[in-house]
Amino acid sequence: MSKALAYAATSKTSPMAPITISRREPRLNDVNIEILYCGVCHTDIHTAHDEWDGLIYPNGTIYPCVPGHEIVGRVTSVGPDAKRFKVGEVVAVGTMVDSCLECDNCKAGLEPYCEKYATWTYNAPDRVTGHNTQGGYSDSIVVREEFVLKLNFPEQNPCGASALCRNHDVVAFAALEDSTWEQGRYRRDRWAGAHGDQTGPSPWRSRCRVYHLRKQTSERPEIRCAAGYRLAES
Repeated sequence: MSKALAYAATSKTSPMAPITISRREPRLNDVNIEILYCGVCHTDIHTAHDEWDGLIYPNGTIYPCVPGHEIVGRVTSVGPDAKRFKVGEVVAVGTMVDSCLECDNCKAGLEPYCEKYATWTYNAPDRVTGHNTQGGYSDSIVVREEFVLKLNFPEQNPCGASALCRNHDVVAFAALEDSTWEQGRYRRDRWAGAHGDQTGPSPWRSRCRVYHLRKQTSERPEIRCAAGYRLAES
């Protein structure tokens, strides 16, 4: 096992503090990543405060907990069976680091609904060792290659990290793609901020007019956005 520097919550009331954690040895199909950037998601905060329960975290938060699932980093080594990435490539990791890849859901590309349970990037039992996973508020991470994503922009650009949050993006995209969009019809998009901007192009490509609503500001009441849809004030 290797050591990694990280920031962790040691209880639901403690502030994030430096800690040294152990990273497992890479397996045959793993990718070892030096973390360059990690975004902050509200899920990180709720997990650190032990505010999630139910199916996602049946046992609540296991401490110490290193959050972070909006990861951009550089490949430092790969397992002998890992063929998708090369050392030095800039890559990304989102909310998952493993699943069984054998059940019907996984074979259908629905790994978050793995019938043997998905392995979340943090606060989840490792599929092999059972040890608690630790996230991206650290300087390195080991991930199964199927859950590592390629990036097509320079490593000096940290903006891609926030796009790795699937909480809203995937839910919003799934809802939009499953909907019937017709010209002349109106639908309400409740997703705000960057997540709303990312969902806008889907119906826009279907030649539907899309409005994102937000609170009134001093800006113009209607702004033409880069994706071709409109931002309306409320």
